[in-house]
Amino acid sequence: MKIVDIQFYNFNPKFKQPIVTPKVAMTYRSTLIVGLIDENGKEWFGEANVFETDWYYEETIDTVKNDIMQWFIKVKNESFSHFEDCIQRLESLNHVPAARATLMMALYPMFHDLPTFKVEPVQTINGDFNQRVLNLNHIARLKLKWCQNILNQVHMIRTIYPDVPISLDANRTLNKGDDATLKALWKEEIAYIEEPFEQLTRLHEDMRVPPVAIDESAISLERILQLIESYPISVVVLKPFRLGGIDRTLLAMQRLQGQGVKVVIGGMYETALSRYYTAWLSRYGDFAGDIPPHGYYFEHDLCETSGQLQQGVLTFAPPKVDRKQLMPD
Repeated sequence: MKIVDIQFYNFNPKFKQPIVTPKVAMTYRSTLIVGLIDENGKEWFGEANVFETDWYYEETIDTVKNDIMQWFIKVKNESFSHFEDCIQRLESLNHVPAARATLMMALYPMFHDLPTFKVEPVQTINGDFNQRVLNLNHIARLKLKWCQNILNQVHMIRTIYPDVPISLDANRTLNKGDDATLKALWKEEIAYIEEPFEQLTRLHEDMRVPPVAIDESAISLERILQLIESYPISVVVLKPFRLGGIDRTLLAMQRLQGQGVKVVIGGMYETALSRYYTAWLSRYGDFAGDIPPHGYYFEHDLCETSGQLQQGVLTFAPPKVDRKQLMPD
C-alpha cells in the first residue's frame, strides 16, 4: 500500500451544553481531521485530539497539521507492506505524540479488521449538573468535574444511586483550602480523583483523600513508571493522543496492569471517529472509559455508528465518516 495524497478537514460541532472546566469554557469543538489517500483512491481518516490553543496540551491543531504535512512529504509514494512499516515510518514523530496518534488512527485500519462491539456508558458532567437529567441506571461510571458544590453533588447522587462508581476530575486546581472537602470525599468511596494538585509532591501516604489518578502527568510510559514509583498513585488515565496512539496505549496498558496499577482510558471531547477507538481500547481497562453515548455532546457528529445507545449499552461499529460534515481546510 502507498499513500499518494493527503487532505486536511475541519469539523466544528457545537456542544449541546457549553463545556465548563476550571481552565476553559467551550461552545464548539474545533477538530482537525486528516485523510490519507492510498493508490486505489481510498481515504483513511484520523482525528487530532488537540485544541486550537495549548490550554490543555502543548500540541495544537496548527502544530499537528504542520508536523503531519512534513511527515507526508517524506513518505509520499513509499510502500507500506506491513503494520510494522507504519510503526517504523512514524518514528520521526516520537517527539510529537498527538500528531503520531492522529496518523496511527488512520493507518491502523489499513492492516487490522475493526470489530463491532458493545461497552457500558460513562456519563460526564461538566458544570451542567442542573441541566442534565440524571438517569444512571445503566451507567458504568459517573465522572464529575470539580466545582464548588462537588460534595453536595456527590451526596445527591449517592442518595439516589448508591452503587454507581464516581470519579472526579480536578485538573490540578486544588489547594490547601480544599483539604477538608477532600477528606469528606474520602469517606464517600470515590473510585478515584484525577490530578487534584498542581504538584504531585503534595501527595503522601497518610493523606485522607480518594484514590489518586494521574492524567495530565501521564505523558509517556517512562514518565508514568517514574511517578508510580515515587508517589501513592492508584490509577493511571491513559489518553492515546498523549502516548502516541493506539499501539503505544496497548503496550502501556499491558505494562502497568502487569505491575498492579489500574488503568482507565480517557477521552478528550472527541467526535465519533476517535470515540470508536477510545471505546475499543477501554474494553481492556480496569474502569469503564470516558465513553459518552452518541449525541451526548453534539447534535451532529461524524459517524452514526459510534456509540448508539441500545438497551443500556453502547454499540460501536467500524466508523464510517459522513463526508458532508467535513470542511476542507
